[in-house]
Amino acid sequence: MWAIVLLIFIIWGILRIAPVPFGKVTIQGNSQLTTADVYRAAGVGAPINVIQLSPSQMEKRLHEDLRIGTVSVSRRFPATIVVQLSERRPIAVVMTMFGFAYVDPTGMIMASGAQIKGASVPIITGKKVDTVLLGDTLTDASVQGALQYLHALPASVQGRITEVNVANPQDIIAYTGDGTAIHLGNGDAPQERAKITGELLRQAGEQRIAVQYVDTDPSAPIIKN
Repeated sequence: MWAIVLLIFIIWGILRIAPVPFGKVTIQGNSQLTTADVYRAAGVGAPINVIQLSPSQMEKRLHEDLRIGTVSVSRRFPATIVVQLSERRPIAVVMTMFGFAYVDPTGMIMASGAQIKGASVPIITGKKVDTVLLGDTLTDASVQGALQYLHALPASVQGRITEVNVANPQDIIAYTGDGTAIHLGNGDAPQERAKITGELLRQAGEQRIAVQYVDTDPSAPIIKN
């Protein structure tokens, strides 16, 4: 009995310090990030040895990666570490003092540069944000209203929006690719306005209405033709 315990202890000790492969790390929930991307962000090197890895440290490192929204890391018997994550995705582009920045639905800056490139998302116009750093969160009320509205839109409608103008905080206007204006008021009730947008655009398409603009006022939504 003691011999078996001693043997297990010796094997565990070897696996704890020796550069030998043991077990596996599986990634769940990634689509844009590759397995190699997640390994690098989590600090997983080769060869993979799950005894030498700390799930809590891996989770901490992944939380610090701006490309990742939520993440949990856990062990699974007998020799697997499971990384469950959701990727942070840009929902809009904002204009900055020196170019453009991609932001997620919360307003967090994910990437910035002198030109727009990469993901095809609506641009928020009418206001330039001050100098921002990666990881900063935009707090301007009209920008936040625009982001919450975009996030609440059905995917089929969200893809039709190319611009949201916030120059007038009391009359925020979204535009579709064909130039249809969608009035959003001061950006209040974004979920309700997003639902109204989808319904009115659906009606306009089914009835083949030549739309001048859509007003998403929850108390009196209209299609102006």
